[in-house]
Amino acid sequence: MKASTYIFDQLSAQGVERVFFVPGGGAMYLVDALGQHPDIEAVAMVHEQAAVIAAEYDARMRQGLGVALVTCGPGATNAMTGLAGAWIESSPVLVISGQAKSTDINKPINVRQQGVQGLSIRNVVAPITKYAHSFTDVSEVPASIESAIQSALSGRKGPVWLDVPLDIQSAELTDVRPVSVASERQQDDMPELKDALDLIRKAERPMFVIGHGVRIAGAAEDFRQLSDELQIPACFTWNAMDLLPADDVANIGRPGTVGLRAANIALQNCDLMISVGCRLDNIVTSYNKQTFARSAKKLVVDVDNEELKGHGDYADLAICQDAKIFLRALNDQLSAGDLAMTDEWTAYTTSLKNRFSSAYENRILPPSDEIGHYELADLFSEMLPPAQDIVIGSSGMAIEIIFSRLANKAGQRLMLTSGLGAMGYGIPAAIGTSFNSAAKGRQTILIESDGSFWFNCQELNVIKTRQSPIKMFILNNDGYASIRASGKVHFEGRNFGGEAETGLQLGDICAMAESVGIPARRVSARDELEAAIKETLAIEGPALCEIMLNKDEGLFPKVGTVLDPQGKLVSLPMEDMLPLLDLEDLQSVMLVPLAEASLQSRKA
Repeated sequence: MKASTYIFDQLSAQGVERVFFVPGGGAMYLVDALGQHPDIEAVAMVHEQAAVIAAEYDARMRQGLGVALVTCGPGATNAMTGLAGAWIESSPVLVISGQAKSTDINKPINVRQQGVQGLSIRNVVAPITKYAHSFTDVSEVPASIESAIQSALSGRKGPVWLDVPLDIQSAELTDVRPVSVASERQQDDMPELKDALDLIRKAERPMFVIGHGVRIAGAAEDFRQLSDELQIPACFTWNAMDLLPADDVANIGRPGTVGLRAANIALQNCDLMISVGCRLDNIVTSYNKQTFARSAKKLVVDVDNEELKGHGDYADLAICQDAKIFLRALNDQLSAGDLAMTDEWTAYTTSLKNRFSSAYENRILPPSDEIGHYELADLFSEMLPPAQDIVIGSSGMAIEIIFSRLANKAGQRLMLTSGLGAMGYGIPAAIGTSFNSAAKGRQTILIESDGSFWFNCQELNVIKTRQSPIKMFILNNDGYASIRASGKVHFEGRNFGGEAETGLQLGDICAMAESVGIPARRVSARDELEAAIKETLAIEGPALCEIMLNKDEGLFPKVGTVLDPQGKLVSLPMEDMLPLLDLEDLQSVMLVPLAEASLQSRKA
């Protein structure tokens, strides 16, 4: 059996259903073996970056291994952005690259390149993979596949890379034993569990901070079961926001620098912060980290001990454990009757959620004849159907507004690659999602921004060729709104390359979609918007709707900095979001003393 055939046989045996690939001479035997495999779907992509992004979202949807196949040299380097995104998001993705012949690339000479399109890609990808191996002999293939899959799926999950030279791709393999991959989790014993249970039982104002690690661990249902029983208020990072519907009484919203005021205020007033599967970076805690949940004890649970080391200065109890095992232990040993949590606390968090609604925040918007980002977010909240898979682009002001404001319904899945925040994720991410959505009778909905659209618009060809029923809503605020906003704050309004007037020329989005045969429409009138969304969702097969938005809207509420009376910049605590509440209003919703920064920022 050829090594290339063996590789895909073993991937199929491990549950891999499809591979996203871009063909190339350096991977020709691998591509041929993939194309002939009876049980793996070969999904041809146009660009390697898009292939890896699609593989990441396939992995997310299946809770398994995603696979991309690329050629050597530029094919491998093109895959870097998708690889980096999977690394930060802890997504188990295997990238297989072709390579020049092993006899060409392993010569003991110190030159920059050996072999046709040769590049020592293993050394390039090693820092952002859990395992990377470049084969030097065909006998290494079984053990290396086993190690790669095991590494990707165990502990804190993440991407891996196998680099396969041409001569090894085509070589005959005599050892064709099945690879053995153990289902591995952390040990169930937790010496810290008793202390954790004591903290939770005694807290009068507990609050969960739930991160993407809960979803990665396959613990979504474990958390929902716990929430149904205990009704402890919870806030969620963006990739975890769909674990409870927005109207669930326990769901207080998304906290952070760009988040919801109710979630931030509630979190700042708890007496126990329980973080599960969340990195607690400064996007969640805001930049004034010493004031984060400043009156609370902090219980932090993470599968990665290196992440816990970063919380050593303020975590009262840190537990290195898989989120599923931890939540399962809480379900086994806690009931609502065990808790000292008060009815006043849950009533308080509900009152915050009701008071600081979208309608409250939107009151500051000036009248405009143009469609606004915030009204669009509210309309999406109302109109997008339940039990659908919603992919939201990973960068840009329009995306931040949608993700911070969208009120998700029961059964909706919402996804983005938040850590890297790269433009161009939306279209290939929707492609990777759509296979699994269609198999479950669900629809894939993409919300993407105009600037990000152009980074991987070539993959529209894939959507059309496969007739993937993806409904694409492209939010057009005339280029790079975040760059324009930074120019207003830091450079007296100057921005270069942020819009047409300063050199950025973006094309006609609808014309681009129509050029490959995807029906498209553009809507700019407010009274046509609802019908446009409804009609786009009703089209069979792929469809695109470009929504023209007010280009001058800003991002709010958000945690920021203000000048104190001495002209010094002051970083505000996360409960004190811009636009600022009156001091009396802020005091009225705080159960703990105001931070000094809040007082200083309001002194005359």
